[in-house]
Amino acid sequence: MRFENIKQDNALNYLLRTTQQHHVRLSVMADQKANIMIAATSILLTFAFANFKQQNLFWGFLALFVFSFISLILAVLAVSPRFTREEDRVFNPLFFGDFTELSLDEYQDKMEELMGSTQQTYEAQVIDIYNLGKNLQGHKYRYLSLSYRCFLIGIIATAVLFILQTILFFYT
Repeated sequence: MRFENIKQDNALNYLLRTTQQHHVRLSVMADQKANIMIAATSILLTFAFANFKQQNLFWGFLALFVFSFISLILAVLAVSPRFTREEDRVFNPLFFGDFTELSLDEYQDKMEELMGSTQQTYEAQVIDIYNLGKNLQGHKYRYLSLSYRCFLIGIIATAVLFILQTILFFYT
């Protein structure tokens, strides 16, 4: 059993609480960044779609549309909740995705058992922090990073295509 030699300590409580709050703030920041990407790419999609009729800049607007669309999808995936139960995940009564499957009586029994043992309380907190971190790294920030990269590549590709198409337009 883990955490069997751990004694309740204010410094330890502070460490766990601070770590958990830090992970929650990172999650909120990721959601805010994804929402910015969703808004920005939605505007660019509308702009690109409205300008497809400009034949001399068609490929630039097509690149803008495609990369903005892909960035939008990735940003939406970053903020979309994941509730799939992983087989190696341990039941955590502190996570709503786990405890909502229980009846109220079952949940109260689990919480009473958890709160009756310092060891189990710390273990549940550590599991909660671990799961928050896994979700941040493996889901939110992964999709957010891909969204930003796709957006950046799209802006560069669009600029290059606009420049090339403008040069070709003036020299033909």
